[in-house]
Amino acid sequence: MKKAIGLLLVLILALVGCSDKDAETTTKEASPKGDYTHIDGDEVKETTNLPIGQTATFIYPKSEFLEEKKIEFTIQGVDFLTSLETEPYAGEQNDFLVMDFSVKNIGENKVSYLDYPTVIIHNTTGQEETYSLEEGLQYDSVSSFSKEDLLPGGETSGLVVIPLEEGASIKSIFLEPFDILGEFEYPFALDISNLRETASDSPTQLTETLNEKREAFLMEEFAEFDSKVVDDATASFAISRLQNYNLIAEPNDIGFNMHDTKEYFAEFIRDGNGKITGVKFTEQ
Repeated sequence: MKKAIGLLLVLILALVGCSDKDAETTTKEASPKGDYTHIDGDEVKETTNLPIGQTATFIYPKSEFLEEKKIEFTIQGVDFLTSLETEPYAGEQNDFLVMDFSVKNIGENKVSYLDYPTVIIHNTTGQEETYSLEEGLQYDSVSSFSKEDLLPGGETSGLVVIPLEEGASIKSIFLEPFDILGEFEYPFALDISNLRETASDSPTQLTETLNEKREAFLMEEFAEFDSKVVDDATASFAISRLQNYNLIAEPNDIGFNMHDTKEYFAEFIRDGNGKITGVKFTEQ
């Protein structure tokens, strides 16, 4: 009798142990062979940690209605910002996740933009949000990712901007095959160990890339002040524009008189790293 009760207890403990394991979300490192491939529909027993810069593959298997499709994707960097320097009004209600993303069709059949990876974000309060790579395309001074159908061998890459609620916090970022029903498998978790949970005022990871975008935008936006002579009316109206982008205007009190026009030589002010910080107006 005691033996039977003992066996029964062992069985119960084993079942409870299995139940607890199934309820947990676990993350594993990829195998030394570099197993960063997921077949859509396959059971995911453990989510694989995906390092920044590591290429991964999603395979959509052939079915009765669809041909097999294979896409390769890489995230070269990620940043979390309170504002976008080139979008002065965008940060009033949002923080921004910026990802340097590339996608390539490595299969033999055309890939739809719908097959691109889905980004799933878990915040520190236990909420889940789902985003496609077309999020944030309205921020075109930063966004450069083109979401197109890809022929075999075709690829696309650029910065993806995902607007999040202001004050949001990020606990985890998952990459998921597209699923119209939203039945997520969580095959890959992006390694964000170097990313702050909350947004920062300036880039910490994509500093060089974002600075290049900022400089290119400002040089185009304020091209008329790049070593050019302008009249006082143009200089006066430029001051508020410059301030919108947190740029300096020297001097910042230029007025204009229709009956006594003045001219100013305008040139960019740059810091020690060559970064544009404002415009200097010198009266001629």
